[in-house]
Amino acid sequence: MKDRKFYGIYNPKARGGRTKKYSERIISVLDDHGIDHMIESSSSIEDARSKVEQALSEGYNTLMAIGGDGTVHHIANMAIESDTLFAVIPAGSGNDFAASLTMTNDIDRSIDTLLDGKEMRLSTVRTTTSDGSFWTINIADVGLGAKVAYSAQRKLKWMAGQIKYDLISVWEIFAHKAFNARINFDGNEEEIPMHMLIAGMGQTAASGMNFLPDVRFNHDTMQGGIIQTNCNKFQMARALQKVRMAQHKDLPYIRMFRAKKIEVEVLGEEIMVESEGEMRGTTGLTMEVVPERFRVIAPKEFRFEDENIIAVKQKYKT
Repeated sequence: MKDRKFYGIYNPKARGGRTKKYSERIISVLDDHGIDHMIESSSSIEDARSKVEQALSEGYNTLMAIGGDGTVHHIANMAIESDTLFAVIPAGSGNDFAASLTMTNDIDRSIDTLLDGKEMRLSTVRTTTSDGSFWTINIADVGLGAKVAYSAQRKLKWMAGQIKYDLISVWEIFAHKAFNARINFDGNEEEIPMHMLIAGMGQTAASGMNFLPDVRFNHDTMQGGIIQTNCNKFQMARALQKVRMAQHKDLPYIRMFRAKKIEVEVLGEEIMVESEGEMRGTTGLTMEVVPERFRVIAPKEFRFEDENIIAVKQKYKT
């Protein structure tokens, strides 16, 4: 622990000032423990990247993201690229990646993890779109899910969390049009009409929607789900609550799969790709699991196979 030098980034505009308050608390605790650290604000990805590169050149060996899934996604990518240890302080409305590590917005528990957590290696996914390559630490999707994420950034900005995503999801379901995709699953190619494909190493997206309940960060294959076209709009809307409680896997219009690598080509058009709430280009899409590529600090009681999102929410009453 004493060998760790923490460099943290937070967005001061995020969550009504919560990230700034969290940062001040963390600084105070690390000062009290005599732990080397620097925590700075950043309002753009370019600025954050420049600051991280400077911090790494000065010998900081643990990168910390204080914020929601967007901030976590970008700082985690910098950590993976540089093979640097990563710490997350969840302070957003969704915190889907952090939730899969059993972490919540409880700042005291997050600080305990910084001080007494254990280093673990997680499998992660190398993702390529029209925008280039990046690391998907949690989940990426095309189709309906990307439209919901895109709308969530632009509509109902005064709302947050589950209710916002439920309202926007229903709206987008009734406005959505199906598409045909050619998908290669580990060398096996199929053409599938669908509304959405989602895949990754994390269990939830969209503020707690439990799309991939059976995947864990130590697996060597990702889990994925496809909403096929043998359903109507009302069935899709009704499935929302089933997905939240992971009761969707046996629905006749949802196909679950496991794969180390998938390649997705949408026929006749290009469709947006979303990862951790961020728009990340368009199809074609390639996702490939890289085992044990991501070094993170996890709560000391975390166990890969023991936890799922529903259990975490019950345990910590989130």
